[in-house]
Amino acid sequence: MDLTTRKYRFIEQIMKIRNSEKIELLEQFMAQLSIDDDVVGYTPKGQPLTIKAYKAKIKKSEQSLDDGAFLTQQDIESKFLGGL
Repeated sequence: MDLTTRKYRFIEQIMKIRNSEKIELLEQFMAQLSIDDDVVGYTPKGQPLTIKAYKAKIKKSEQSLDDGAFLTQQDIESKFLGGL
């Protein structure tokens, strides 16, 4: 069964619920789920990377750039090529 079919079946089951407490429990559960926790990739070391962690890395990189903590192409060439 594909994901879309499973979702529709899940929705159908929710529509059958007549008890407001059960709906409230589902709402609480759904609030705990977050798209930001979805794995969108992996680090070079194979660790899962969530959207939330990815955005945090981007912010950190942008802050480093703003703070001037970076090397230019010329800096790297000087360091590794030693003036060749």
